[in-house]
Amino acid sequence: MIRIRLVVASLLLLSFHILAANYVWNVSSGDWGTSGNWSPNGIPGSSDQVTISSGTVTVSSNRSVGTLILTGGTLSLSSSRVLTVNNSASWSGGTITGSSSSKISFGASCSMTIFGAGEKSMNYLTFENYGDIVWQDAGEIKVNYEAHFINRSGANFNIENKTRLDFVAATNGGRLTNYGTITKTGNTGGSYDESQLDPTLLNYGTISAEVGIIQFEHGDTGTGLEGTFYTESGAVISFADRPFIFDGANFTGNGTVQMIQSNTRPVLTSTGSGMTFSSGTTFLIDVEGSSASEGYVGGDGPIIINGTFEWRAGRIYGSGSLVVNGTFLYTATTNNLMSQRTLTVNGDSYWTGLSSKRLDFDNGASIINGVGATFHQQSNSTWEVISAGSGSFINNGTFTKD
Repeated sequence: MIRIRLVVASLLLLSFHILAANYVWNVSSGDWGTSGNWSPNGIPGSSDQVTISSGTVTVSSNRSVGTLILTGGTLSLSSSRVLTVNNSASWSGGTITGSSSSKISFGASCSMTIFGAGEKSMNYLTFENYGDIVWQDAGEIKVNYEAHFINRSGANFNIENKTRLDFVAATNGGRLTNYGTITKTGNTGGSYDESQLDPTLLNYGTISAEVGIIQFEHGDTGTGLEGTFYTESGAVISFADRPFIFDGANFTGNGTVQMIQSNTRPVLTSTGSGMTFSSGTTFLIDVEGSSASEGYVGGDGPIIINGTFEWRAGRIYGSGSLVVNGTFLYTATTNNLMSQRTLTVNGDSYWTGLSSKRLDFDNGASIINGVGATFHQQSNSTWEVISAGSGSFINNGTFTKD
């Protein structure tokens, strides 16, 4: 009987020691591994909760924690160090920083919320998500000094409000690489409900706009975007301001993918496997003031549009095929130019652009109205060849002046 009591007492004592503790950072600066820097005294472990609201916490050796609550202050990881968060996290303010070789990793079982108007920034390090992140409130996270946000395969990054992941140009911004799923959801949608994800984008997973707008402003200049871009009806994915390369990107859903001017004019280059749009998707080009160096679609890769292609403003260059199997809408608000590329339309076309604006053909560009297709010329706008013998319109279907 005495032996049984001793065993029970030992088990109770052991369970007491392995229960998760709640630690609060209580000094202006110091090391995570110093017990006196925490209240209560101790060094947080893999099942414990940590709250940081002020001061600077330096992680000088690899650490693991159950829950991380960051409301302010600075969490700083030394070179090559990793902090792993196992269960849950919340970020309402403060800075996460380190070096290019350090990493904060949110595990596959970790649920993280980002909320509040408090200033937030990530600097230098890799911010890696294997679990679920929900960005709840309108706000901004500044990305500095080439910090790298990685959303891993199987991970989810859900955006529920008007937000901005800000590429801070003065500090060389950073990157966003997606292998999992990024979703714009919640709120009520509309043009005012725009989430800007500004860091240099690489996509190998799925990016989904269920409501409102997701806008990207930096593409990688050496690597093409792949994966899937999905839009619900009424939702929009925008590519703005700077160059983007596409190599095997698929655009699906019933919404709109648009190329627009925000501050500067973007360039969309199709290469390799190019760009493919599903039957429900609209691809809109709307970049006024385009030139030979900006505001155009180009490249040697195919662009296959099975839905709707609307050309409002901008230039089309390149040698790759441009095939519209759905509907072509030419709604020009400015003079536009097509050079070298052939546009083949196998569905119906509606030419409704402003009568005062013209379309210039150059360098052998052509439009082919496919067999069985009907081309509706509904405005008095001008088609013009800007150098001898450099453009053509080939009608294999029906051409009507409505």
